[in-house]
Amino acid sequence: MTDGVFTAFTRVLINVQNSNNHAPTFPHAVYDVDTAENMAAGRQIAEVKALDPDMGIYGDVKYDISSEDLKEFFRIDEESGEMNYTLVLLHTHTYSK
Repeated sequence: MTDGVFTAFTRVLINVQNSNNHAPTFPHAVYDVDTAENMAAGRQIAEVKALDPDMGIYGDVKYDISSEDLKEFFRIDEESGEMNYTLVLLHTHTYSK
């Protein structure tokens, strides 16, 4: 920096923090689940797992079911990826919206 007569300088140390460089990936492209009818609501039916190689909060993975229709039947724990029934599914019943 200068005022035209005097000059001053300083050293600046810049630390570049990691950012969200990678998308989460699933080890399995498809999770197939076979289950019996009349299973109790709340029963675990599957667990999905995604991995994100980013560090810190950028590597955290949260799970969600985006379909409001499917949320009527299934719940997923946003931290663990554990999926459960929200009601008893019956083979003889048609579920629709």
